[in-house]
Amino acid sequence: MKLHQKDSVVVALAPIPKNTTLMVDQQTVTTLVNVPQGHKIAVFDLKKDTNVIKYGYPIGHVTQDIQAGEWLHTHNMKTNLSGELAYHYQPDVHPVDYPLENRTFQGYIRKNGKVGIRNDLLIVPTVGCVNGVAELIVKKFKAKHPDLGNFDHVTILKHPYGCSQLGKDHQQTRTVLADAVHHPNAGGVLVFGLGCENNTVSEFKKVLGHYEEERVKFLGGTRGDR
Repeated sequence: MKLHQKDSVVVALAPIPKNTTLMVDQQTVTTLVNVPQGHKIAVFDLKKDTNVIKYGYPIGHVTQDIQAGEWLHTHNMKTNLSGELAYHYQPDVHPVDYPLENRTFQGYIRKNGKVGIRNDLLIVPTVGCVNGVAELIVKKFKAKHPDLGNFDHVTILKHPYGCSQLGKDHQQTRTVLADAVHHPNAGGVLVFGLGCENNTVSEFKKVLGHYEEERVKFLGGTRGDR
């Protein structure tokens, strides 16, 4: 990757073997040695003491003559800094104006006006005790609907909470789960409870507030808890 048009180096996004030919600015550069991931490669020849340019600015200088395709690191580079220097922050800012009209993306508009970028089926256990049962439900659903129907993914929001919690700790669990239920990426939600937990389905509904009945369904718990 070349980070700036003025750069004299590119960065290896993955380990690059020796004799690999790279295309940089419509010219080829062949690596002379194996280059580790995240390290620099010279894109043209550099004479000794020449500055190395990265991000458009000098980051040091070479301590020997360098050929294009050579690995640049501490063995052949040195910082330009010495002693204590006064630093002045001078950002080179170029504002970019993006037109706001006619800007669209593929998404899913929910009835409350929110928009999701996915259409997932979300299983939300009210308590960690039912995580295993939720997995069985998903397994049977996928066996019956291998194409997942209209959904992109089926996801269980597994967690170890919802039972024997008190105060703010318990409230935080219910708030996070409620936010997941209301998330616009969830095209369908199954809230799944046991019945003996602190965070019963009926108590969770109080935190959940208004919800779309055709999108959010509830399962589990005792008869009086539903």
